[in-house]
Amino acid sequence: MMELEAVLLQLLVPDNAVIQQATAELKVAFRSPSIIAALCSVLTGSQNPQVRQLAAVLLRRRAGRQWKRLTDDTKISLKPIILQILRDEAEHTVRRSAAHLAADVSRHEGATGKRWPELLHFLTHATRSHSPEEREVGMLVLSVVLDRAPQCLRPQHRDLLRLLQATLADGASALVPHYSARCLRAVIPLVGSDEMNAVRALVPRVMEAVVRLVAIDEDKACEAMEVFEEMIESEVSILASNIADLVRFSLQLASNPQLGDSIRVKALSLISWLAKTKSKALVKHRLVAPVLSALFPIASAAPPDGTEDPEDEERAGGGGDEEEEEEEDEEEEEEDVFTDNAEAHTPKHFAVQVIDVLALHLPPDKLLPHLTPLMEPALLSETRTAARRASCALPCWPRAVPITSATSAWSPCCAAFAVG
Repeated sequence: MMELEAVLLQLLVPDNAVIQQATAELKVAFRSPSIIAALCSVLTGSQNPQVRQLAAVLLRRRAGRQWKRLTDDTKISLKPIILQILRDEAEHTVRRSAAHLAADVSRHEGATGKRWPELLHFLTHATRSHSPEEREVGMLVLSVVLDRAPQCLRPQHRDLLRLLQATLADGASALVPHYSARCLRAVIPLVGSDEMNAVRALVPRVMEAVVRLVAIDEDKACEAMEVFEEMIESEVSILASNIADLVRFSLQLASNPQLGDSIRVKALSLISWLAKTKSKALVKHRLVAPVLSALFPIASAAPPDGTEDPEDEERAGGGGDEEEEEEEDEEEEEEDVFTDNAEAHTPKHFAVQVIDVLALHLPPDKLLPHLTPLMEPALLSETRTAARRASCALPCWPRAVPITSATSAWSPCCAAFAVG
């Protein structure tokens, strides 16, 4: 072990010559049939967490990805070592690499019709433990296994959904609900009609978990909200009874200026997805008006004190043909509507895009009666930002209805825009 550990230590030295030499020695070591045993020895015995993590990565590369080539004895001896690392390892990066290795082994065993009952026993015990730390480890491993090998736990899906009812509501740990949301996201593509009600019951739990995560770690909250995107795209109608609650929840997050841009834009992107795929449901639940009423203040919000709106700064920079710049801006905004990278935009920018998406997917008579009353006072506003943001919604009319059939809707807005 000492010889291999020394080689791995050299790979961590910030010296290209040393790294190249260590890489050459490692290639030689990998030709030995005892390399897996040696890596396991380093993984369980080294005092250096970086070396243990590297050993776990290399073990996964060697054993996890070449499982079929290993002898039965090697497979049998490796499994308890993986479980030992998952139970005893204190370093998160090492444990995560071991979880990926466990997922690879589970996937390979499942592909040959075999099972790994000891892993299932470990997961059952850890996820239901009274210790928050053990529950975190159990849910981490479960989330990785479901992400990489969801079919392996297909017979346990009903039990898993019951487990997530409890873990999503775990108040003693922020990581347990976070990993639980990952688990649910991995399971949703495999949900059948017989499990639909169980998944629907989890929607309020996910929303509650996101609210708790927002106060602790907005990045984890954003990741947890990806569950809703999976639900929206699912072939099974999971959100049928929860759309109104999800819209209100998303608007509440998007309208909170105390939150970061990423979480607010993530919330707006959910509204956009619903507008694209569930527009009839938005109309049925009378959500168009509240959505527009929430979007306009976001789109017309003044920048923080002492700062300028990016568009104002561009115009203040001067130079060039103003008309040309406006045309380019319009073209860029047109492209942005269809951009999937929502996190690259500010809430202001994305709110305007969501209005445009609504115009593309809602019938004119369901959109314009709610949009016109909001635009007219905004266009008459003395605030330049509000007027400009309101004017950004004007292209919605050509998208929603031909000008010749919308004279009554156009007139007040055009008059207000002329006055502004």
